[in-house]
Amino acid sequence: MRVIPNMIVLEPSDAVSTSKLIEECYRLNGPVYMRLGRNPVPIIYSENDDFKIGKAVNIKKGKDIAIIASGYMVYKSMLAVRELEKEGISCSLIDMHTIKPIDVDAIIEAASNSKLIVTVEEHNINGGLGGAVAEILTYYKPKPQLRIGINDIFCESDDEEKLRKFYGIDENGIKTKTMDYIKKNNIL
Repeated sequence: MRVIPNMIVLEPSDAVSTSKLIEECYRLNGPVYMRLGRNPVPIIYSENDDFKIGKAVNIKKGKDIAIIASGYMVYKSMLAVRELEKEGISCSLIDMHTIKPIDVDAIIEAASNSKLIVTVEEHNINGGLGGAVAEILTYYKPKPQLRIGINDIFCESDDEEKLRKFYGIDENGIKTKTMDYIKKNNIL
């Protein structure tokens, strides 16, 4: 959907952000694609939180790595951040609910204040959040990036949590892949 001209692409992370972004969509004049899952997800935000199309939400600040996630992967990344911090890795966490137009400033700030950018999406790593972030990093602020998502394959069908574990996009997979990348590339 990201390659369609003038298309806005959204992937909210919980019911609150979904509701608020739908309100934002109502005010627009143009096409919008909102990617939603089937099953209920944990509530991350309160009714007092604001959401604007094209403006990421900084959930947590850290200094070693910045995790940029969308949709349900924001929650899974929150769980992974807790585990990474037990290993002594200071993590920023950014909810990039708008894939297009992406928040360029948030990505540049994250790259400026960390040694590694990790993108996490429940999507093919090509054409989604990871690719969009890579484009910004390449042009504005080169920085190592680990893209966590579904490799360019046809996926299996099963229970969502079983599939997330199988494809390594659950909290343990996010933590393990991040730790392996840090060690392999001597990032910290």
